[in-house]
Amino acid sequence: MRIIEILCTLLLILLIIVFLESAREIRKLNITRYSLSLKKLPKEFNGYKTIIMADLHNSFYNIDRIIEVIKNEKPNGVIVAGDMLVYRDNQQENNVKSLQILAEISKYADVYYAPGNHEMGYMTKKPEEWLIYEKQLLEYRDDNLYFLDNKFIELTRGNSNIRIYGLHLTDGYYKRFIGKELSKQQMDTLLGECRGECLNILIAHNPDYFEKYCEWGADVVISGHNHGGLMRLPLLGGVISPRLRIFPKYDYGLFYNNDKAMVLSGGLGAHSLKIRVNNKPELVVLELSNK
Repeated sequence: MRIIEILCTLLLILLIIVFLESAREIRKLNITRYSLSLKKLPKEFNGYKTIIMADLHNSFYNIDRIIEVIKNEKPNGVIVAGDMLVYRDNQQENNVKSLQILAEISKYADVYYAPGNHEMGYMTKKPEEWLIYEKQLLEYRDDNLYFLDNKFIELTRGNSNIRIYGLHLTDGYYKRFIGKELSKQQMDTLLGECRGECLNILIAHNPDYFEKYCEWGADVVISGHNHGGLMRLPLLGGVISPRLRIFPKYDYGLFYNNDKAMVLSGGLGAHSLKIRVNNKPELVVLELSNK
């Protein structure tokens, strides 16, 4: 009995340490820089710089710093890889505030925003609240804020272009424990056939289907969702994913599949259990170059 009491006490102390450290870290901000050299990148786009945001989840601690970095970096665009908001009751005011932050950011660079599972939850389960959000999204389109809901936008420089796609997967692709299959044919149905002759950037919130995104034709995938694995351990990486995968294959960082790449953001916030240990909120600066 004494041993059980000691173990329970140690567990309680550990939980307190985790939550105190999480409360400290979530108020910090890491700037991570990646450079990708891509054969398919047109020379007119050499040096194209984008800033990647993901999984803000209405965490407003670092907003001033995020906007300051965007202003100083002068990116060509800002990519938002889903879950700006929180799919919970009584979050409508904060959700709109997160959208207003994107509108503020769009004063400094075009913003390309694709949905995550929290946006998807509002679309399907709280349609009245989503209509309020969507109405403002449409108004902000005139301010260079583009919501890519199974859509793409083509960027042109000179005689060359690249495409940025935003993928919207349904609820079945975010279920815990059971993974739903995703085929190229399903991707074609959602996004249309990929135009292989130009560089294709795919914003896809769930990183678990990286290989399928590449099979469809994505050259660069921008993802989030896994929050860096919540807690990060030396050598082992992220501990658990939102789908309750222990030490997930895709937790955080830069991944390759032959000549294709995925940038997986550790995210900017948290929701529900706000746990981040050795895993500060992250803003990614990505620069593309031509081989």
